[in-house]
Amino acid sequence: MGIRTRRISNEKCSHFIHGLDFVFSGILVFMQRMIAAGAAWILLAACTLPSRMGETRYEGAQADSKEYADWSNISTNMMIEKYGKPDRVETRRLVWENRGPWKRILVWDEMGFFDNARVARNIEDTIAYEVPDDKREALKTFSLGLHVSAGGDELSARSSSEERNILLINLADDIVKGRLSPEDARLSYLRTLQLAAVGKSSPKMESLSIH
Repeated sequence: MGIRTRRISNEKCSHFIHGLDFVFSGILVFMQRMIAAGAAWILLAACTLPSRMGETRYEGAQADSKEYADWSNISTNMMIEKYGKPDRVETRRLVWENRGPWKRILVWDEMGFFDNARVARNIEDTIAYEVPDDKREALKTFSLGLHVSAGGDELSARSSSEERNILLINLADDIVKGRLSPEDARLSYLRTLQLAAVGKSSPKMESLSIH
């Protein structure tokens, strides 16, 4: 009787252990599926996020909410008000083609700090302009906010405003044409900004005077 009782108890324990194995196996499979689903969701989000960044910022710039009043969307709003909707929404930037005096306008997500100036420089304006190879270094000495294309047929200025970009390009033209040295152009740039800060306008900040 005692032997039979022990045999029955052993069988119950065996069934109980098998039952636990089944339960734990089910839990393990469930967890593996959940982990796989989570990984797939993260991968999908990572793939779709870059393409949505610029679009979300553009949509945010259209919203009447203080939530979107950051430096990037302020720049976007200014460009939309003046030139209309951008032609393209790209990762990290919005693009306008052939608007006003510009061949291309970019509003970047990055602030683009240059010359140790802690100013958000995310508006980039480009014109078709021939820059001789021997003038590249002079323009770089004048301002790191200027960029010459690899082929030397485009000149871009990047700063915190369209007016500053106009000033940069006008002074760059003075350097290329030999009217100013990089040092003199730098002094003229700083003086013009100081005057603008107290409300005194300058033609060099109002329109391009490339000649």
